[in-house]
Amino acid sequence: MPEVKYGFREDLYDVTLTIEAANQTFVIPIDKQSGLDVTAKSTKYRPVNGLEEELELGGTRSVSEATLTALWSTDVEEALNVLVNFPGRANVSIKKQALDENGFAFGKVRTYVGKLTGFTDPPTDSQSEKAAVAEFKCSVKSNISIQ
Repeated sequence: MPEVKYGFREDLYDVTLTIEAANQTFVIPIDKQSGLDVTAKSTKYRPVNGLEEELELGGTRSVSEATLTALWSTDVEEALNVLVNFPGRANVSIKKQALDENGFAFGKVRTYVGKLTGFTDPPTDSQSEKAAVAEFKCSVKSNISIQ
């Protein structure tokens, strides 16, 4: 079995959301990310008389919507006050890079681009002791930049 250089854990990633709207740019560090699943449709073809072996031709690639969670801060509040008028129009860039167990980045950065499709303000509960978090939903294009 090959030796694993680093043990990967869900908390060992650096994810950043950049949103551009109303001539402003907001850079938000992300605590939790889901989605961004890459899939492709399957196109099959039966040549000649249908008795020949079926051909797998591949298909178009798509990336699922991302859901990103960030701790509420004054920066996030400022962004939400602007973005309330820009779902579906604000441009987004999501950058994700692996970290080693000491917090140092390694490997290549994956960058997804698309549009902000919505966000959720932190819930309000006067009895809660939970951290206030905001959630951002982003639709991304199927082309992923890897640098």
